[in-house]
Amino acid sequence: MQAVQQAATAAAEAATALRDVGVSKHSGFSEANRAAQCPKEFGSAVSAEDSTNWPAFPLSFKQLLCFADDGYSADLKHVEDHGDVEVTFQNSVEGQASKARSTKLYAILS
Repeated sequence: MQAVQQAATAAAEAATALRDVGVSKHSGFSEANRAAQCPKEFGSAVSAEDSTNWPAFPLSFKQLLCFADDGYSADLKHVEDHGDVEVTFQNSVEGQASKARSTKLYAILS
């Protein structure tokens, strides 16, 4: 679990560093696709390859999300820190923004 948390932190820091070198905050996923490597798909003919490649997937995916919208960094950290608590969204600007990111993430994953 600690390794996953460190990977999430590293992904967030990498996304922030990439953004700090001059990429617009409003660039979103289209800019993220150009700057961060999209995770490779699974389903090779040899399942051992999928197992070998799995550790790179979460880091790449988190880098892509956090680069596209730095709000994902706090959202993912909250879920990782409170995995046993049901997520609720406050009726505030930030709460509704988090809800919108959650909906977008659901669409991406499904």
